[in-house]
Amino acid sequence: MRKQHRSTTFSKMTISFVLFGLLPLLLLSFLFFYRYGSVTRENTLKSCSTMTAYIARSVGDVMENVDSALGSLYDYRSADGQSLAEIYDDADMPYGRKAQEVDAMLHEIMASSGYISSLRMVDAQGNVFSLYYNQDKTLNETGYERTTMEVFGETEDPTQLKLLGTVPEEEICVNSEDYVFGMVRNCMDTSSVETASSVALATLFADINTDEIGKIIRSTGAAEGKFYVYGSLPQRYIYSDSPGDYRNGADPLKFCAHLLDGGSGYEKVGSQWVFYETIPGMDACTVLVLDETEMMGGFFQVRVMMVLILCFACAFLLLLYLAFSIRMSEPT
Repeated sequence: MRKQHRSTTFSKMTISFVLFGLLPLLLLSFLFFYRYGSVTRENTLKSCSTMTAYIARSVGDVMENVDSALGSLYDYRSADGQSLAEIYDDADMPYGRKAQEVDAMLHEIMASSGYISSLRMVDAQGNVFSLYYNQDKTLNETGYERTTMEVFGETEDPTQLKLLGTVPEEEICVNSEDYVFGMVRNCMDTSSVETASSVALATLFADINTDEIGKIIRSTGAAEGKFYVYGSLPQRYIYSDSPGDYRNGADPLKFCAHLLDGGSGYEKVGSQWVFYETIPGMDACTVLVLDETEMMGGFFQVRVMMVLILCFACAFLLLLYLAFSIRMSEPT
């Protein structure tokens, strides 16, 4: 009879422990993980999307500043009050004087933007001029060959701004370990309405160090993920965290290229989240690629901690239950 009483008491204690101790604890823990995980993911997605949009606007501001500086070539006036178009149309002006005027114009353009690391210009006669902020750098032979008015294709609007993807600067000049992307504008012949939209006197190249974009990204304090500035051009990568992406046809965003044709948003592709935002006024976008484990790293750490706490609580309840059940089962 006493044995049956102990067995009944033990069964009741076991059922009570499971129903009122272990199950509620497990249920509350599950609800906490589910809710906290959902909130964390939602907030992280919004935060990353906002950060990508901020970088896009900031990069757009840099490009707008450079474009404005390039456009100032139409405002240039020589000491005699001649515009660049009038200087080139002046048959009596010797080439040396014209070269001096072009050099003065390049200095004015570079002074009007702190983002330009070098300027190159080629005119319709094939004369190439260059100006580097770092005086130790000079244009090399390949740089001369790449400074051509043929950078604009036959089907492209010659009056529009054109972006050139990033290349190692050593390919176009000496004494450089930097990477630069290009912004190009034609200097149109404004002597008449007809030629202003169809005849280019020269083509002006502005080279911008990719570190200017890197500074923007670093200012966000982002420690996770990979950032890119991706353009719709043959050399697609204007900025990448990995310089190797500028060489040998690397294409790390191939897996999500279908998302990068304009607009903004985010989408999970495989195990990676892709955030993208079009740069205002440019045929390019900023991209953040973030692995699921990187994005939810903080939550996973909290989850591990909570699992440890849960295990400790279960062990404590189990010991308490065993001690209590033994005491209750002792003969009186």
